Amino acid sequence: MAHTAGAHGRARSHPGQLPWAAVASVIGGKVAVATGVITGGDLPGATGKRVGFTVHDMGRHDRLGYSWASVGNPVETKDLPKCVSSAPFERVKSGTGDFRVLPWQPDFVE
Repeated sequence: MAHTAGAHGRARSHPGQLPWAAVASVIGGKVAVATGVITGGDLPGATGKRVGFTVHDMGRHDRLGYSWASVGNPVETKDLPKCVSSAPFERVKSGTGDFRVLPWQPDFVE
């Protein structure tokens, strides 16, 4: 089940960066998959496109994955579904940030 999130971030996109705002996420243990919409950057045609990110919270040695590793350039990807990304295959460079994946605890109606 996906839920909306209020996260913002910056994703590395060779050679620049793509600012984004999260629109949906799903969490399992210490792994989170989020999709967001690109809000700017230096990749022509990317603004407004949906992209996905995966974070594996491993303390100070987090790993990341992203949708364009499996589906290609965000500009050329049509209608990426929510919460779609790749396995977290890339390590976060030391000093560039630390992610914290917190469990989603919905209110259950009895």
